[in-house]
Amino acid sequence: MYIYTINKIPNSAVAASISVNEDGGYPLVNLALDFNRDEKYGPYTTKNGKTQEEWVLKNVPAYLLADKINNYEFNVVDPEIYSLSNVFGQLLLTEDKQYEEWQVLIDESYRKILFRTKQVELSERLGLNVPGIGPDLYRGSASFGEMVSNIFTGNSDAEGRVWNFDSIFDVPDHTQNAMECAPTVMADSLLALIGSRIGVGGLPEKDEMISKLRKTLKYGDDGREGVLKRNFITGANEFMRQHELPIVTNKIDNPNIVNIKEMIEDGRIVMAELSHYYYNNGDPIHETSHLVVVTGISVLDDKYYIRGKDPATPEGIETWQLSISDMKLSYPKWQKGDTYITRLYTQNWISAAEAVAIGLLPLGSEEVMYPMEMLRIGGAYYPRYQFTRKPADEFCSSSYYDSDNLVVGLKYKGRRDLVQLESEGGCGFGETDRLPTEVLELSWYQQQLLTLSIDDQQ
Repeated sequence: MYIYTINKIPNSAVAASISVNEDGGYPLVNLALDFNRDEKYGPYTTKNGKTQEEWVLKNVPAYLLADKINNYEFNVVDPEIYSLSNVFGQLLLTEDKQYEEWQVLIDESYRKILFRTKQVELSERLGLNVPGIGPDLYRGSASFGEMVSNIFTGNSDAEGRVWNFDSIFDVPDHTQNAMECAPTVMADSLLALIGSRIGVGGLPEKDEMISKLRKTLKYGDDGREGVLKRNFITGANEFMRQHELPIVTNKIDNPNIVNIKEMIEDGRIVMAELSHYYYNNGDPIHETSHLVVVTGISVLDDKYYIRGKDPATPEGIETWQLSISDMKLSYPKWQKGDTYITRLYTQNWISAAEAVAIGLLPLGSEEVMYPMEMLRIGGAYYPRYQFTRKPADEFCSSSYYDSDNLVVGLKYKGRRDLVQLESEGGCGFGETDRLPTEVLELSWYQQQLLTLSIDDQQ
């Protein structure tokens, strides 16, 4: 359990870190923590006269995959919690919402967990005490929040059930160094995007990549620690030119949840800008901004959530609730005011010809070979980025590859003959540990043919 501090003073934000040994799909998470150690798991009155809840997570949608960490944040009001070295908790994972008091729920199937506490200092990482902080600078001081709109209501299950949507990308979650949210998020984005299609061979290692991105993003421009917003897209494009990557970066200002859903559906990496405000005599003051990667969305009845990777926090998938009317996030670590999602950045592959046209690739790139990671199914080769990795479920005992669309592949190596394949349900196209992968060197024509044919199926 992480206790977040600023200048070594707890700021009331706490995160419970949960992992599972096998794919758990999309349960609802309910967690109670025995802060006062009375074994009752109910609200109690603190010494300062406030009420501390112990049922800290109530019907929160999750996306649980084996060996993946989920971090859930909440606020506490009892200062004695900060001095605890460990806390016992009861974890309940269900498909349906829980309405009763926790004492009634303990008769259900639950897991008893001992959480050890660890303090995480944010001030240096976020640059809160360093001169030059401002709304036009990315340093890192929030995670990303939640959002969804009423367009999802029709896709929700019956009352008490959850609707989920996740990116096809397995995004890393590296913890940033002091004030390095922008290069860290960009590195994680590119590692996911490139790794899904051609593998990361030939790319710099993570630390070297972040160092190179610091330079192309002009970290420290104008003598201010951090990355200025004006340098984000130009710096991304410069990195692509240096490494001859046909990947384009775009932005969407004042986004809504529909933008996020459409960008994820379109197979793009989505990064969200979080803007932190405090109030001076009722007037909102934009103090600083931060970047995170958005990886998924959940809707439960009339509540909306978003998932993602936040470089400012320890490793793990973060989940928060969002007010979709104004894109305001529930973000416990920011205690001075409110947090809003104010901009999206997206990254996606484009054709070599498009990349040449906008200056990301040099002239003549159409003649070079393009490595692409393939799944081999029935002797044919299918680009892996078409597939979604699904967790084990009632139809398949282990994780598997699936797709809602026809997938397109090459019938033979070195030729342009295409084949199509449709999922048959059950374990989809096959269990992930049984389908071999291989990186093929494709000509520009093969790459173009595959890309256009795959786009036609979306």
